[in-house]
Amino acid sequence: MSSPCALTRFPLLSSLILGILCSWLTILPVDSIAVDAASVPVEPQQTVRNLQASDLPPRFEPAPPFLRQFIYKGLTALQPYLEREGIALGDVSTFVDFEQAELALALTIALSNPQTVQKFDADLSRPNAGEILAKGIEQGIQGFGSLKVTQIQELNSVEAIGNRARGFSFQANFQGLPLQLFGEAVAFRRNGVGALVVLGALNHPLEKIRVQDVAARLDRRFLN
Repeated sequence: MSSPCALTRFPLLSSLILGILCSWLTILPVDSIAVDAASVPVEPQQTVRNLQASDLPPRFEPAPPFLRQFIYKGLTALQPYLEREGIALGDVSTFVDFEQAELALALTIALSNPQTVQKFDADLSRPNAGEILAKGIEQGIQGFGSLKVTQIQELNSVEAIGNRARGFSFQANFQGLPLQLFGEAVAFRRNGVGALVVLGALNHPLEKIRVQDVAARLDRRFLN
């Protein structure tokens, strides 16, 4: 059974993920994206080609409806940009561990032509990708307070994931609050499909799960 305290913290982790998504797509600043709170978007269909509960430790369970809607509203706000860039939003899977205050999300996009594939690969190869990611994280949490990314490191062991992949781990602190965010993210492409896998935790590092392993399991699903 989830506690009220845990429930209030997961929107914060979800905002973190939306910030990562925005920085990954290198689009407008997060705080310039307007979300209509009255709209309830249709949830993307989950298929066997996206992340499954069996890909995660047993303590993870599918996210509750309120959390999925929080994320999907943010994704809906990004839809006009995605359409202009020739990108089609695919599956979204979200899982939570209420006891440990951890969240896992996997999102796929369809890259519709060679130009979008080339741009995707170029974005993954940017020398300043870490700086862009840090900015997206800080802006994505603006509604919850002032956040500063204190550490960001490029991940190794991603070379075998997809045709092209890149990942980062990060740590961020809230100014004046006893809260720390720990996270890992891997973006990769397998043929004409792009994917983003993010793990986030509050007040403790991710020790029993690695985003590289989760992304590799998702990549194998693309090959089946």
